[in-house]
Amino acid sequence: MNALPSKPSSGGSTSQTAPSGPKVAAAVERARPGDQPAVLQFLCGTCPSWSSGRLKDSLDDPLHEPPDRLLIKAGSRIIAHAHTTRRVMQFGAIRLPVGELQWVLVAPEFRRQGLGKKLLEAAARHMSHDGSLLGLARSSAAGFFQKLGWGSVGVDHRSTIHTRRLLSEMHTQGLIPEKRRTRLSVRPWRRVEIPAVERIYNRNLPGTFGPMRRTAATWQWIVGGEACEQLYVATAGPQVLEIDEARTEVVAYAAVRRGRILELLTAPGRRAAALPLLARLGREAIERDCSEVALYASPVDQLHGLFRLAGGQTEDRQPDGGQILMALVLAPAKLLRQVGPELLRRAEAAGLELPLPWSLTLDRRSYLVTLDARGATVTAGRHPENRLRLAGHELAPLVLGQIDWHSARQSGRLIVSGERMEQAGPILFPQFPFWCPPLDSAAALM
Repeated sequence: MNALPSKPSSGGSTSQTAPSGPKVAAAVERARPGDQPAVLQFLCGTCPSWSSGRLKDSLDDPLHEPPDRLLIKAGSRIIAHAHTTRRVMQFGAIRLPVGELQWVLVAPEFRRQGLGKKLLEAAARHMSHDGSLLGLARSSAAGFFQKLGWGSVGVDHRSTIHTRRLLSEMHTQGLIPEKRRTRLSVRPWRRVEIPAVERIYNRNLPGTFGPMRRTAATWQWIVGGEACEQLYVATAGPQVLEIDEARTEVVAYAAVRRGRILELLTAPGRRAAALPLLARLGREAIERDCSEVALYASPVDQLHGLFRLAGGQTEDRQPDGGQILMALVLAPAKLLRQVGPELLRRAEAAGLELPLPWSLTLDRRSYLVTLDARGATVTAGRHPENRLRLAGHELAPLVLGQIDWHSARQSGRLIVSGERMEQAGPILFPQFPFWCPPLDSAAALM
């Protein structure tokens, strides 16, 4: 979801000074199948890291449609590009339709003409028309996105460490079991094991916030594309060469690309299987002369603690000039109705009195929200007492658990009135770990 990065080598910029080309007044148009050669030429010319393989990956996405690619042309030449994709996000026990925005690029000589803004606004309309409630994008141009209503919802939570230091610490702590004492075997995956890997992923989804739902077709796309160079599995049972699921069971897997562990998950109750898998990946990295290992994982993943214990670093704040995850609420009323069951679950767990009516004001627009036993009802209007006011770009971080209620009130990001809203606010909108695995978006892995 690489969008408007600050350096041209990673995909273009709205802030970089560039020679001004002729003014264009062309409208945003949807791509057609015949535009693919010109799209590839534009992307490779604008972003040096692009390749024909990456374009093929985006075209092979099982949910891809040619109109999902938005273009601005000067004559027959493409001068600006954006790509949207459809996803379904896990949100506790709820599924949210979301759109991902990636590769928002403007030809250098046509920058500073508002084409980036035009693309983002058109992409928001396109994603909303497709039924998405949230838009997501990874970008280093957070200020630009914020002006258009996007809010910051975190970074790709990543721990890094010198490979030999990690293995040394694991040996010191006795975290690498001897082969004769374990019935776990770690090896590259076999294609027939995709269903087993898919089951592990699905069993980790309930109760999480941020991961995307994946179909069998999505898994085929992931393992067949550039994003995942290798997939390793840990199996329990006799170490046999035959495929015999009655005797062996896949209990963990790891997706790897260029020394980066993009995803490492275990079956519930088999968390210890992550350790021999991690040790194998470390040894593989050394053999490939990769001096550093990076782990991308949920903020609550215990492996981050192991990396820090061994002297590694965990990135959990916005990096200087690095990418952060931005989110845009495309349909505030629909989103609040959709997350109503989760809000109700929190209210009932805390014993809040229901029904609970309150008003939400975003910039100059107000919604009357009533939370009751059926969920959330949202209409236009205001409540006379219970009110919550915030800037439009703050709604996505609030709903996605990335705002500390009390500090936001003190800083003026949230303006609250009414005794019931004072009590209910931090219960309905607590902070919680939000994590979108990068494996679902090849553009996030640049």
